[in-house]
Amino acid sequence: MTKTPLALALMLCAFSGPALAGGLTQTTPETPIVEVVTSAPVGFAGAYAGLSLGWAFPGDDQVGVSGPGISGTDDIGELDLGGTSFGVQLGYRWDLAPVLLGVEVAATGGNISADFDNSEGEGENSLDYALSLRGSAGTEIARETLFYGFAGASYGKFDYSVTRDAGGEFDENFNRTGYLGGVGLERAISDRWSLRGEYQYTNYGSEKLTDSDGYDTKATPDYHSVNIGLNYRFGQ
Repeated sequence: MTKTPLALALMLCAFSGPALAGGLTQTTPETPIVEVVTSAPVGFAGAYAGLSLGWAFPGDDQVGVSGPGISGTDDIGELDLGGTSFGVQLGYRWDLAPVLLGVEVAATGGNISADFDNSEGEGENSLDYALSLRGSAGTEIARETLFYGFAGASYGKFDYSVTRDAGGEFDENFNRTGYLGGVGLERAISDRWSLRGEYQYTNYGSEKLTDSDGYDTKATPDYHSVNIGLNYRFGQ
């Protein structure tokens, strides 16, 4: 009789041992793999096209008339160009890290003009349109921000008219090729679009005009301008 309880106890221990051991086994959770996605930096290299809006500020175009009965030059007024403008541009940039080199063509129109009317006479001058070709060099001074300088040539068509009350009358359209230069800052606002701001100085040199009575004057159009633009960069 005493052997039966002992045998039952040994059997219970034998069967409960693996179960208890299994209950004490700890399962180690798997570490989740987190994929870190980083966005590629936005570049400025490649082809682009855009629109610009500008404000021109006067340069220095003193109107002087020379000719019969005039000793030296008679200064009768000023035709310092100023006003608003709009333009379209098309360009391409090459990334030669850390420098970006570019070339751009542009067409500008609007209302860049000047006039005067006083006791000596009257006159007006307006820039009908301008075509420009320029080169640029720049570098990214911060992420997605480009600082650059540029220089080039500009071809402008002018409508010029000056009358001196004491003699001398000029009414002529003329074309001039001059130079331009300036600096700009461009900021990417997406992977394709960017905003830019520029300061530019444009100078068309000197154009001598002569009337039928032997009087002459020199037109010296130039102006400063501040421009803002929106560019779209095409895919590569």
